Formats: sequence, structure tokens, C-alpha cells
Amino acid sequence: MAAHGKIDLGVPLMDEDHARIDELLDAARCMPDEDLPALCAAVTMEVREHFKREEDFLRDRSFPGLFCHVAQHKVLLADLTRAGAGRGAALRRQMESIIPQLIQSHVTTMDGMAAAFLKGELQASEFDILRLPLPESVG
Repeated sequence: MAAHGKIDLGVPLMDEDHARIDELLDAARCMPDEDLPALCAAVTMEVREHFKREEDFLRDRSFPGLFCHVAQHKVLLADLTRAGAGRGAALRRQMESIIPQLIQSHVTTMDGMAAAFLKGELQASEFDILRLPLPESVG
């Protein structure tokens, strides 16, 4: 995250999207409390759109950890939705600290593994012991 240490994964689609999300989150630091709900909604929308692009990108490249990655996206979106229900100091804490930490954790772990696969640093077989069993409808 820009304010918490920019992480470049070496995958332009991911890095460019993450930079846009970082910029939005950084705006919370100088924004009045009454503007934070709209900012949180904008962050949630940008994250949702990023996840769609990223999931399509990973699906097109047959990323073997996709099912688990998508599950983590759903958890993060639920966290963002809950944060958006807050107001005042509680929402400020979410926007300045909690949400950036959750996103940074996702980028360094889940996105880091996806980027390593995309760059040929990890092979599909290395995901066999890491991923959740796939339901029949996914694949």
C-alpha cells in the first residue's frame, strides 16, 4: 500500500489496480469524517471491479489456486461491506488502518502466489497441497 509500503508484484494488471486502490485509501487520511462513507463505497467498488478483472485474468491463465483466491476475495468484500456500515471514528479506523492491512495482507499472500505462478516461478503442481477441493461446478 502506498502509505504502508508499496508492493510491486511484477504483473501490470495487478500492480496498476493496486495503485488505484492505494490512492483511494490514502485519501482517507485528510478527509473529513462526513466524507468517509462515500470514500468507503468508492474503495469497495474499485476493489470489486479489480477482483473481477483479476479473477478473469487468472482464469484465462489457468491459475490452479483460483477457487481459494476467489474465496478470499469474497471474504475481503464482506469485510469492506461491514466497514462501510460504520461511521465517525470507527469508520476512520477502518479506512486508515484495518482495510489497508487486510488488502496488503491479501496482496502479499494470495496475489503474491498468483503473480509467482504467472511469472513461472511456481508450477501448477506446487498448488496441489494448498488449494481447497474444487466443487464440481468450478473448474
